[in-house]
Amino acid sequence: SDLNYVLEKVVAKNELKYVNWLNYGAQAITPRHHALDMIPGVGKTFMTQIITHREDKPFESFEDLEKRVGLRDPGKLIAKKITAEIAENPRMTLFLNK
Repeated sequence: SDLNYVLEKVVAKNELKYVNWLNYGAQAITPRHHALDMIPGVGKTFMTQIITHREDKPFESFEDLEKRVGLRDPGKLIAKKITAEIAENPRMTLFLNK
């Protein structure tokens, strides 16, 4: 629980880095999987909305993303994904280099 709390603070402090990842770095991984739908709470619907809205205009902040797409607490969701990557050591990661 402490790890997730700390990572939420790290993600918030580096918000622009993660917003830029959402705008430019999050891409299709395979024909059936996209990096965005690997983030907890981001399913196909939010993934499609994020892609559509970022094509119109890149997101400027997590708040901008929340307003335009309706995804609540994107920074916390990213921190949760990073926590899972550290704790579970999955085969495929988004934010940690193996």
